[in-house]
Amino acid sequence: MSVVGFDVGFMNCYVAVARAGGIETVANEYSDRCTPAFVSYGPRNRSIGAAAKSQIVTNCKNTVQGFKRFHGRAFSDPYVQRVKNSLVYDIVQMPTGTAGIKVMYMEEEKVFSIEQVTAMLLTKLKETAESALKKPVADCVVSVPCYYTDAERRSVVDAAQIAGLNCLRLMNETTAVALAYGIYKQDLPAPEEKARNVVFVDVGHSGFQTSVCAFNKGKLKVLATACDPELGGKDFDEALVKHFCEEFGKKYKLDVKSKPRALVRLYQECEKLKKLMSANSSDLPLNIECFMNDIDVSGRMNRGHFEEMCADVLARVEPPLQSLLEYAKLKKEDIYAVEIVGGASRIPAVKERISKFFGKELSTTLNADEAVARGCALQIVVLWNCDKPLPPRDKWPSTSVPLTVIEGQTKTMSSRFYPHDVIRTDAVLSLDEDSVLSTNEVDFAFIVWQSFPERIVGYPARSHYWDSSRSRWGYTSKWTNDYSMVLTGAAFYHRYYHYLFTHHIPTSLLTMVDRMANCEDILMNFLVSAITKQPPIKVTQKKQYKETMMTQGSKASRWADPDHFAQRQTCMNAFSHWLGFMPLVHSQMRLDPVLFRDQVSILRKKYRDIERL
Repeated sequence: MSVVGFDVGFMNCYVAVARAGGIETVANEYSDRCTPAFVSYGPRNRSIGAAAKSQIVTNCKNTVQGFKRFHGRAFSDPYVQRVKNSLVYDIVQMPTGTAGIKVMYMEEEKVFSIEQVTAMLLTKLKETAESALKKPVADCVVSVPCYYTDAERRSVVDAAQIAGLNCLRLMNETTAVALAYGIYKQDLPAPEEKARNVVFVDVGHSGFQTSVCAFNKGKLKVLATACDPELGGKDFDEALVKHFCEEFGKKYKLDVKSKPRALVRLYQECEKLKKLMSANSSDLPLNIECFMNDIDVSGRMNRGHFEEMCADVLARVEPPLQSLLEYAKLKKEDIYAVEIVGGASRIPAVKERISKFFGKELSTTLNADEAVARGCALQIVVLWNCDKPLPPRDKWPSTSVPLTVIEGQTKTMSSRFYPHDVIRTDAVLSLDEDSVLSTNEVDFAFIVWQSFPERIVGYPARSHYWDSSRSRWGYTSKWTNDYSMVLTGAAFYHRYYHYLFTHHIPTSLLTMVDRMANCEDILMNFLVSAITKQPPIKVTQKKQYKETMMTQGSKASRWADPDHFAQRQTCMNAFSHWLGFMPLVHSQMRLDPVLFRDQVSILRKKYRDIERL
């Protein structure tokens, strides 16, 4: 299983993958786990990542960065109009009214949408993940700021689709950090005890986000979030740039802002100086050779003077923290710990302000740069926490809700998905009589379904393929890495699909299913994939059939009957003809608790016969 989490930041990106040994942040071709969020366009090719960042001075007009802030925004948006004049590259209006980026590419003037530029960056991150995993990557989780609007989030999803990625979920950066923090904690309070409240503060390059989360064993609840979308490390850079522009103007008679290339170089050097001042309180030099007009420039700065210059910026740190506590209806005494992440969280003055506000030492147990990417990878990995005793061998655990037996008026295959009024839960567990599953496996599938309620989540998987020799679709149950269907013989899905199946599928197809006494599960997969444009999700492969365990000489299994597969191929072609296209989508993602070091795998080793339950 390849689970990939992408943290696409304003200046840097990180890629995390889930493997059997846990979560790993992978390195790019430069052996660096940080990939700059830069795209550079040249006369013969384009560069992405570190190669693009190296051209920020020599090709500044055609090297773009910080475009994340323009997702889903119209060109007339006040924010776009306010910042476009401060950018080195050109922001223009697209035919759709949204903001686009104009560059010279392949010796032609091109205008790219923000989604296209982000897709180029995601393609690079996808290649980095594939290089590390040695296999194709299609499914992913992408982080977004908690303050993103629906339009901005849709824009990110569109970018992922352009890059050939199936974005399973957009995850708030603050939630990703909280998940990365709590998933491995062993000392969390029990579910019946008082929750542990932890504040997370993410100070990035261009945004300040904070959240407070309540932790219990096996449970994470986000109580509140607050933010300042325009407060970040860039504000400290701009304060330094403004200071040295004025100093060089007086000292060397240079108008730095009139030369984009010189301004870019000054930004680079000021960023380096800012990082050095985080570790040193003494005077530090800033030297740039051949800065403008072949003039070498120099200046000095110390941390004390720097903090005085940034007093107005530092004053903006506390209001979001105050709002956070008000939204969550908590007092400072209710906070157990304050965890800080993000590149700008390393600035001593920022840490001091946050620590002083909460009146406690800050915690830095998480990797400040990689926490979001790791949380995104963990989002897909549903870890199992099983504190229940093993169920009795002769029966499933008793339920706290009444059991109702429905005997339909017609005993047909299509009536299996009739929307009976007695079905009140959103989740429907569909089981064939020959399914053999443990309660652990059913619970695991349900937990996965809760994260993806619009999709079919289950065990037995099948696939389709194009038979070029016969010019028609084929059906196969042979084990491959790819699958496109999860049979409803052991699967969860939303009850709304019962209504759609019964009332919106043509009667001719339902009659065909009833006449063959076959293919109702394929038709349900066609319906769901046509609506969601996404594949189903396969969980641990433990589906068994009583028929496969029949003794020799007994009635042959229908799975060994060639007519059974011929019928299903006929059904697939009839269904695709009705839709006018093939809706099924291939996937390689498999979610299995056995792959991870959780309590399920421990129980399997201790109780070898657990699968007989």
